[in-house]
Amino acid sequence: MDLGALGGECHAEVHMRIERNRVVFTGVLQMGGRIEVTKVWERRAGKGGGWITNRPEFIQCAEQRLGRELAEYLDSLRFPFEVANLLPRPASAVAAAAREAAAKEVAHG
Repeated sequence: MDLGALGGECHAEVHMRIERNRVVFTGVLQMGGRIEVTKVWERRAGKGGGWITNRPEFIQCAEQRLGRELAEYLDSLRFPFEVANLLPRPASAVAAAAREAAAKEVAHG
């Protein structure tokens, strides 16, 4: 492959998005076409908590599509437990009432 013919539009990207109930790692390889692989973890519902992924075989799939180097780099990224667990869970009726009461107390304080 003549990478010079691609006009210099070759790059690799790694994205990490941390949401209250999901953490998404995305790897992108741009070399004559865009290839993207995503791994998603979701917060477990109920007591005990924790995170579970939808793609435990991620490294094999990613390596075939992105190449060994980028796939291994993505797989080696540390899961952001501290940040993900810092974000609040979706509001329940009890939690919403507690937040409203706390907001009123702060407003009157």
